[in-house]
Amino acid sequence: SWEWDFGLGEGISSQENPEHVYETGGVKNIKLTAETVNGCVNELARQDTLAKRPVSDFTWEDDCFYDNENLILIDNSSLTESVDTAFWMVNGDTLAGVNLSNPDAAYLKTIAEGPGVISVDYQLKTFLPGCFDVESKHIYIRPVYAIKDMDYIEGFEGDSLGWVVDGDPANTWKVEAPAFIDDLPSDSIWYTGIPTGDLVNYSVESPCFDFREVKRPMISMDIIRAFDKGRDGAVLQYKEGNSLEWNNIGGADFGINWYLNSNISGRPGGSVVGWSPDADDDSLVLARQYLDELIDMKDVKFRVAYGSDGNAIQTFGFAFDNVWIGAVSYTHLRA
Repeated sequence: SWEWDFGLGEGISSQENPEHVYETGGVKNIKLTAETVNGCVNELARQDTLAKRPVSDFTWEDDCFYDNENLILIDNSSLTESVDTAFWMVNGDTLAGVNLSNPDAAYLKTIAEGPGVISVDYQLKTFLPGCFDVESKHIYIRPVYAIKDMDYIEGFEGDSLGWVVDGDPANTWKVEAPAFIDDLPSDSIWYTGIPTGDLVNYSVESPCFDFREVKRPMISMDIIRAFDKGRDGAVLQYKEGNSLEWNNIGGADFGINWYLNSNISGRPGGSVVGWSPDADDDSLVLARQYLDELIDMKDVKFRVAYGSDGNAIQTFGFAFDNVWIGAVSYTHLRA
């Protein structure tokens, strides 16, 4: 027979080679008592020090590029009670030492580096060799466009600085000419590239925009809507600064070629409202909407989100091109 005692309050086992899960790290007192078929008994007691493997994770704030401002890296790790060393690395360079009571860090967005993608690693080590965790993420430092200074125009023909897919590695948005539309006046547009029948919710995100001191901002974009009505759809959304919440731009039945559906089961960007019309577009269509809700906002980011419930058929999704954002002087906009 075997009797394993895993320590105070940890229970016992009569198996020869048991497994036991400890919910906490630290010093564990373990004792094995073994008895032969002839009644010979022996025991062995020992102490093992266990470290709980941490789970490294982080988020960030202030990813809009301004000279002499910091990107704030925020520790979001768990199971960290055994951690004794933490390291932040940006593009392979270790940042200054981390205070474990406040492990957040700051990275200066310098003029020389400017907007672009940086690689960030956050490693947590325990006192035991090999017991550590590291999280690696790519962060896009976005350019900033002040609408009060000039209109923003982007046709995606060259280096469309600032427009990137979201962080989902399965995202299939592409910036090229889609095969399902003939005679496009443009060689490169953003389109979903979603095959029929996939359950998806992917998006393309924009650079940062400054709407302070703009009296009547508006957005226009050329779009292609090729949907299975009600099952898949798309929506334009915005958020300000470090907010985690995306909000719809406009609603159904307002704007020019704007949303026509308020019951999309694919919930693009989490919304049931969006583009999901009765008939597919066979060419680019001009869509326009006021941006009154963005007046006086700084660090506004847009995203075009596409969603499908996985049951859509004969769908090519959504495409957009020729984004214009500026101020207008007229006072009415009607669908």
